[in-house]
This record gives sequence, structure tokens and C-alpha cells, in this order.
Amino acid sequence: MKEELFSTFNSLDAAGRRIVRTVDLILNMAEIQTNSYQYRPTRFDLPSNVLSSLFNEFISSTEENNFDFKLICKNGNMNVFADDYFIKQIFSKLIDNAIKYTIKGFIRIEIAEENLQLVVKVIMHLLR
Repeated sequence: MKEELFSTFNSLDAAGRRIVRTVDLILNMAEIQTNSYQYRPTRFDLPSNVLSSLFNEFISSTEENNFDFKLICKNGNMNVFADDYFIKQIFSKLIDNAIKYTIKGFIRIEIAEENLQLVVKVIMHLLR
């Protein structure tokens, strides 16, 4: 019984976060269309400021679907100068799509510095 309640609350929590993200996206698109959005770039650490929070947000969805989900940060400079809201929206959509289209297998988010560039990979591996 306790596990069923926990699972139900996790599902409700995930659904609530998806609704908030959708409303946020709609409001953001309205700002862009009316030219009222102000691009606000800042310097931040991509894994700790964006990817870790998204990982924690989506982990319950992957556990419900019974596949492995990992965030792998390799060595290097992980700082970026960008609008953190836009960056979070981009990665949120990539991870959300990976979860939607992975039925069995795993999803990995890998971030590393390669040739003085920051490279982020969202890898889906489907098992048959």
C-alpha cells in the first residue's frame, strides 16, 4: 500500500512539473513573439546549474518506465556564458523526448570538454 501511494505521488509530481514546464514554454513563446523577451546571458556551470536539476526532475519518470538513466560529467571546464533559461528549455526537451521514445534500454547524458569545446550528448540505447 505504501509503495502504491509513493508511486502515485511521484506520478502526480512528474505530471505537475510537466504542466508547469508547458505553461512556462507557452509564456516564453509569447514573450518571443511579442519581442518582449530579454536575453540575459550569465556565466554558470552547466552540470550543476542545469543538467543536475533536470536529471533529478526526470529520474522518477525513468524509474517508472524501468530503464537506467545516468548523468556522466567528465573532466574539463563546464562553464558556459548563455541564457540559463533557454539552455534549460533545450535540454529539458531533449531529455523529455529521449524518455518518451525509450521503451527498454537506457539514457545517458554525457558532458565533457573536447578540443576546447563543451560537448553534451543525450544518448539513448534501445534494447530489443
